[in-house]
Amino acid sequence: MLYPLTSLRPKTSKFGQMALIEENTQFDADKLTANVVGIAADVGRHDSGMHQHHKGQLLYAPQGCMTFALNDSICI
Repeated sequence: MLYPLTSLRPKTSKFGQMALIEENTQFDADKLTANVVGIAADVGRHDSGMHQHHKGQLLYAPQGCMTFALNDSICI
């Protein structure tokens, strides 16, 4: 089940005031009508599995590392 942004709990975290996605939260930004959405995720190991989005994304990690695949390429 995918939850709309309104069901995510707003929280002031080290990322500021925005919706916080936790390890067990399923989220689909493509279901939102807003042009820009701020989402904070504070998770250790997380695997979203292969998926795609219709909207663009900007991912930022202030620490640690992200690994993802794009068209048969692996990016770190």
